[in-house]
Amino acid sequence: MASSRNPLQAPVLLGCAALLGYAGLKIHWALGGAAGIADPPAWRESIDRLGQAEQLAAFWGTVAIDALGAVVLVALAGTAGTRGGRGLLRRLLRGGSLVAAVVLGLAAIGGTLVTLGPVLGLWEGREDAFGPIAPGTFLFVYGCFGVYAGALARIHHLTRPAGR
Repeated sequence: MASSRNPLQAPVLLGCAALLGYAGLKIHWALGGAAGIADPPAWRESIDRLGQAEQLAAFWGTVAIDALGAVVLVALAGTAGTRGGRGLLRRLLRGGSLVAAVVLGLAAIGGTLVTLGPVLGLWEGREDAFGPIAPGTFLFVYGCFGVYAGALARIHHLTRPAGR
């Protein structure tokens, strides 16, 4: 049986799920949780050294950026097939999504390599190089970045103007 599902649905859902995972971790930390933290007392100490504005930006600012990222995914997918494909909003969304996909994709790859190198013994690394955060947490975050970058790239490809 042929599926009549919108081809944009899967990348939008995957991208939003990745953002939700990262935002969920930040919300957990903002509320005092310690999931993914290898050394909770050192973590708490480093957080306590931050001012209120810095804590607000570090935790809730990230959550707001993730929400904006989800809006971009949905808006970009929503411009597909609409007339006026040369509109400013569509051009901004497509251009921004391509830049974000490349930057986040490179960050995900680079961050994963930097994290896995010492963990897998590929090169020497200080034991405290990750601070109080567990290496697996970094891999989770980079995975979220990578999935979001892939979703942006896929939506960018699927929404390209006809003939390109």
